[in-house]
Amino acid sequence: LMIMLIQRRVYNQTNTLSATIVSLKKDNEYFEHKTHSLHDLNKKHDELKTTNDKLDRYSEMGGVLPSILEALSRTIPPTTWLKRLHLFPLQGTHQTLEIEGYTRSVKEVSLFIRKLKNTHSITNLKLASLQGDLDQKNHLLFKLTGVVPTEKAQQE
Repeated sequence: LMIMLIQRRVYNQTNTLSATIVSLKKDNEYFEHKTHSLHDLNKKHDELKTTNDKLDRYSEMGGVLPSILEALSRTIPPTTWLKRLHLFPLQGTHQTLEIEGYTRSVKEVSLFIRKLKNTHSITNLKLASLQGDLDQKNHLLFKLTGVVPTEKAQQE
């Protein structure tokens, strides 16, 4: 009788341990899923933070880009067209701007530079390069570089 009671007790404890193990496995799966979800959330948070940082940098530029585009549209000569505008990342309170385009004459590029300088949207404007042969291609490729102060720099 004593052996049967011991066997019964061992059997009950084994069942209890089995149920506990099954419950712990389920808890473990649940927490693994939550950990994975947390990892995904952290990854999304990092992506959003990166995007937010980029937006902060752009907001520091304030109204710079629209003023550049307005200055270009008001000053570009009729036989000149733009190929590329590149606004480099912010460095302090200024950004470097590169303007590439084509024109039919050196006089047009000179006029364009003079007019852009008068807008005060771009400072330190310089002719970086001029390539082409008017006799063969009937156009010149030019590159201008300048500095664009941010709104913060303009306020100082």
